[in-house]
Amino acid sequence: MSFFGFGSDRGGQQQRDAQIAFEINEFSRQLGRIGKSGDLSQRLQFDDASAPVEELAERVNRLLDVLASKSEAGSADAKAQRGQIDALNRSQAVIEFEPDGTIIQANPNFLGAVGYSLDEIRGQHHRIFVDKAEAESEEYAAFWKKLGNGQFDAGQYKRVRKDGSPIWIQATYNPVLDAEGRTIRVVKFATDVTAEMQSRQALEQAQKAAARENTRVKNALDNVTTNVMIADNERKIIYLNESVKQMLADAEADIRKELPSFQVAGLQGTCIDSFHKKPEHQARMIDALKETYRTEIKLGGRTFGLIASPVISEDGARLGTVVEWKDRTAELKLENEIREREERERLVAAANLRIKNALDNVTTNVMIADNERKIIYLNESVKEMMADAEADIRKELPSFQVAGLQGTCI
Repeated sequence: MSFFGFGSDRGGQQQRDAQIAFEINEFSRQLGRIGKSGDLSQRLQFDDASAPVEELAERVNRLLDVLASKSEAGSADAKAQRGQIDALNRSQAVIEFEPDGTIIQANPNFLGAVGYSLDEIRGQHHRIFVDKAEAESEEYAAFWKKLGNGQFDAGQYKRVRKDGSPIWIQATYNPVLDAEGRTIRVVKFATDVTAEMQSRQALEQAQKAAARENTRVKNALDNVTTNVMIADNERKIIYLNESVKQMLADAEADIRKELPSFQVAGLQGTCIDSFHKKPEHQARMIDALKETYRTEIKLGGRTFGLIASPVISEDGARLGTVVEWKDRTAELKLENEIREREERERLVAAANLRIKNALDNVTTNVMIADNERKIIYLNESVKEMMADAEADIRKELPSFQVAGLQGTCI
């Protein structure tokens, strides 16, 4: 049996063996040529080869086809991966560490962001990019232990440039593992987000300052005696101070006569239009409000004075409406009583004036004294009579004078 397992006969054995030996040598030569060139697209070619060698060559050629296809795909994948890596290097700051945090390599984007040269940081530990307190913390040690154990980490991190200034980065720390799953490198991809972080911090500080100011204003409003209610641009009540709550609580029973569902406890969050008999009218009025507006509403027999003012921001935007309330019921009652009394007094005075005018013109001598016997009125007739008798009266009352008689005791 030959090397390839095919039978032979006695007559031509030697010739066939020689032919096969030649073909095997040629097979080996062509394989060696392909191996040296690395060109898997080449094929084994034989003219008049024996069946065993031709069949083996065909099998090898099919294998070469498969290998060539995989090689081309692998080459394309490798080029794509290389392209992706190049793109990341162009757009991101990249730095490579040993598993313990020792710096191996960094690209120009990273070096430009932190202000170091590669020679200044290669061989140094990552802690040169963090402040001393963080570098000595347990959290920092745990951070590198986590990466050394092959665990990914990502987020926003505050770091320190060479000149000591802070830099904020959005970064991912990516452990690179070997075939046994051990961390052999840590690669960080980062983007400088310092400007965005500073803007965010400035906004947060402004919001905190505004919140503190709002708290001061609220505390002030909570403790003033003015009844204050604030509504937003949708006319939803967002604030009532203690004074207005107390005023409305005192009037709650009366208000319910017209608004049965009215409750002071549930007022915040409801629409301010509900106080008006024509909500759509009030809605239009408040929406168009440009300056302070004064009005009165009547609810359940009570009269409330309202002063509505638009709340305008520094940039001119409408923020809502502040309404000052005053229960004027008692005040108006008193005003009515005063007006009624004054009217009665006016009528009495008018009547008295008519009487006085009448008495002034009668011939009867009339003097009037009050309950304390003080002379409050003398008509002209009695004045003339006493003036005629004044000299005689002084004989007994030396100080008597008609001119000074009114106001003295009778």
